[in-house]
Amino acid sequence: MIKEISEKIKYVTSGENPLSSDVILIYGDKATWVFDVGANDEAFDTIEHLICETLSEKEWNLQNELIGKRDVNIVISHFHRDHMGNLERIAKIPATGNRVNLYVSSYTNRYCKSGNIVDKEITIDDGVKIRIFPMESSHSKGCLCLAVNDEVAFIGDAIYPAYKTIDDESGKMDVCVDKFDNRRDYRKQQKVYNVQHMKSQLEKLKSLDVKKVFLAHEKNPLVRKEIMVVFLERIYNKREAGNPYIIQSDM
Repeated sequence: MIKEISEKIKYVTSGENPLSSDVILIYGDKATWVFDVGANDEAFDTIEHLICETLSEKEWNLQNELIGKRDVNIVISHFHRDHMGNLERIAKIPATGNRVNLYVSSYTNRYCKSGNIVDKEITIDDGVKIRIFPMESSHSKGCLCLAVNDEVAFIGDAIYPAYKTIDDESGKMDVCVDKFDNRRDYRKQQKVYNVQHMKSQLEKLKSLDVKKVFLAHEKNPLVRKEIMVVFLERIYNKREAGNPYIIQSDM
């Protein structure tokens, strides 16, 4: 399902079978910006249409060839399959004249083996102000976020924790469990936040001049930035001296 945030921002809602992230569509003057590509057919079909679409003859004449075929600029939030699984299929779309550009973190680049690497904030004016920037995260290494004007920052899974389970027999702890890994029952696991990452994350969120943040996988994904900061501060304030992690069974 495609929903509208504003005239220039829409998104394909997340899915569960297969697990697939929301796909954000931002319509600039020269390009359509795509934040995450998901892993299901609906997400792929939407992106395929963007890449393959051309202007009608009438629109081409009215624009006097000013726009021509639009670029599609894809930004991947992090390397988990539900956010970048469709990249393999997108790479196989026949060339149409539309240029497809990919932006990834250096860590995500290890998995997709392609793309322009973003290791510090970049700003692009495309009729809308696009900012792509790294954000430290307990959930995943190499997270990128994307902010549009002063409206909204799309942060993927960045503010989510990792999850831990303890094997009853060996006592071994697994701290790399994803809440959205449907092979596991995350309700029986403990949430794990990295204290240093949370500190950096809070500083970054507070500095963003946006009204709202968009959380992946949520039924109501748009949250006022101030509310998100308060939520994270409550968790951060539970840190203990000498312990690099905050571990919670329940929120």
